[in-house]
Amino acid sequence: MRRFILVVIAIAAVAALIRFADVSILTTAFTDMSSASLLLLLGFLLLGAIVKSLRFAFYLRAAKLDIRWRDGMTSYLAALSVAALPGGGWLSARLAQEHGHVRMRQAASSMYVSFVGDAIAVSILAYGILLYAREPAVRFIIPAISVIFAIFLVTMGRSQKVWDMVSRLLAKKRLTRGWLPQGQDVHSRILAVMQPKVIAGGVLFSLVTTLVSAATLWVVVGGLTFRGISYFEGVTIMAMSEATAIVIPVPSGIGVTDTSMAAQLNLLAIGFLRATYVALAYRSVDLLFKTVFGTTVLILFYNRLLMQILHVRRRARKAYRVAIQVGQRSFNMPMSVARVLWRLHATSAPIVVTYESRGVPQRHRQRHDEQPATVNPEDFVSG
Repeated sequence: MRRFILVVIAIAAVAALIRFADVSILTTAFTDMSSASLLLLLGFLLLGAIVKSLRFAFYLRAAKLDIRWRDGMTSYLAALSVAALPGGGWLSARLAQEHGHVRMRQAASSMYVSFVGDAIAVSILAYGILLYAREPAVRFIIPAISVIFAIFLVTMGRSQKVWDMVSRLLAKKRLTRGWLPQGQDVHSRILAVMQPKVIAGGVLFSLVTTLVSAATLWVVVGGLTFRGISYFEGVTIMAMSEATAIVIPVPSGIGVTDTSMAAQLNLLAIGFLRATYVALAYRSVDLLFKTVFGTTVLILFYNRLLMQILHVRRRARKAYRVAIQVGQRSFNMPMSVARVLWRLHATSAPIVVTYESRGVPQRHRQRHDEQPATVNPEDFVSG
């Protein structure tokens, strides 16, 4: 059943890609961009995916899980096939379970520390850019909230008391109550990655991924606008957009990142309609690449898992056919009795009422070769 769920998730990912990636904007963007820009865009997207997969494998090994670097990377890359789904990143933890003695709840610690590293790295980058550009103090609010949230997550991961307090809060919710039996196991893995060296390494990985994403945005804006932007402006836009997505926890940042990106492009003297078009094009290209590349990795490295899914489906179809046969047999038994009774009723001679004398009915059996007797109205007329 769990493997069958993966097929359902894959189908939902395709539906989400069609829903969130605007096909018309995507085709127009590919037409407007030059071949050199498309190749450069593909290179930056591929580089960003590889760096993020290295970060995921780094977190898994830092959590003292029995998994190789290659397996950790392929788990993340294959999970990109459902990147269009809100919360699709959890598939990377599920695919890590296919390697060694790793459990999904243990691999979830990598996603926890990844969120911490992203919050710290994006906040530091945003603060540095805002100080360098001497921006108004109002723009420092979002990075400040991101830093506070990251500090709380670090405290929660390192302190047993804070973890227990949050666990009691989760126990009040019916949806999260089932997570509590494995709470100590999860906390032990999170405690292993809440070390200064691991956090510092995660922050470094997050800085690199943010810079690569800024380069991707720089290529997209340069290919779709006359003005274009500098790389420094691309870093500023990407840092502030990701900080906003951390403060406003919308799954996959859909809607939040796009709005923030379009607003900042508009501040750079790019028309609002063109800025919105660029933001939607960036999201559509990113989702398309992740879905295609992730599906390719899933087929190449997890074909055994896919074959097991097909085997489960074949067994399900066989069980369905057996159930249908058993149901038909149990249904045919009372139907056969009904058919016998119907035949007995059909072969029996019907009872016909005739009137042989005035007002006195007589009953007799009519044979099948006889015509029914008719009633003479004169018999009922008084003499």
